[in-house]
Amino acid sequence: MATATAPAAPTVVTTDPGVAPSDIPEGVSECCLRGFLHEGTPAGSVIKVGGLDTYLATSEAGETDKAVVLIHDVFGWGIPNPRLIADRIAKDGGYRVYVPDFFNGDAPNVGLLEKFLTKPKSFMDRLSATGSMFLGAPSFMAWLGRHRDEATVPLLDAVFKDLRENHGVKRIGAIGYCWGGRYVVLAGIRGLADVIVPTHPSQINIDEDIPKVLDKPTLYCLSETDNRFPPESVAKTKALYAATPGGSKAEFITYPGTEHGFAVRGDLMDDVARKAALKAVADQIAFFKTHL
Repeated sequence: MATATAPAAPTVVTTDPGVAPSDIPEGVSECCLRGFLHEGTPAGSVIKVGGLDTYLATSEAGETDKAVVLIHDVFGWGIPNPRLIADRIAKDGGYRVYVPDFFNGDAPNVGLLEKFLTKPKSFMDRLSATGSMFLGAPSFMAWLGRHRDEATVPLLDAVFKDLRENHGVKRIGAIGYCWGGRYVVLAGIRGLADVIVPTHPSQINIDEDIPKVLDKPTLYCLSETDNRFPPESVAKTKALYAATPGGSKAEFITYPGTEHGFAVRGDLMDDVARKAALKAVADQIAFFKTHL
């Protein structure tokens, strides 16, 4: 299979702890704008699904009528991280794995993200980075505004419809990381996905969204520390499932020593983060084997 070349990506390193969360644009937490690029060469190809450029990872001995859709985080589909995860799920799980570009060619500005994510080396560097955050906030927030439900949900519908109608797919599992966590839940609500896996998700409205997917097989892969889906949100979500007549179809796995973003952009040089990320993929595959 032809090797897909990922677009140029920002250098992603841990955000300087001297930059306070209050310096981050409203609606985006510090943990959303930090992480690590993963090394490796994706082995899949790029095709069109639902009108979107889509990375496809396959396994020669894999399923032909079952597939996994991976919904990327705020860094988009083009960096190696989600593609390498898709490759692993295809290899170890035997599924076709699709990673559509749900930003539809409008990925975050690389230069702006570099300013957010490059660790300052001195006080003046830190001052410059903080100033860049304030100056860049309006354009970054405008970008976020272009990728809310009104824009993203029609893309979800188009991708899942195309897979079922034109790609021979009968059952679909969906994984959503961070930003994608909300949209994997909406895919469940809309009957697009048969099995859903929100992974350290953000933007989920527990009161409105969760009651609509209580009957959907769901695996929550959760960070131990996460201000986007904190312990009180986890407890509230578990309570909703526990009160479901006939029992719950949800499983919750919290990975000790991890924080928001660990499964898709964690530091793979860190032993705890690496093992947690690998276990998350294994847990996702096992859940799909049972429910998909």
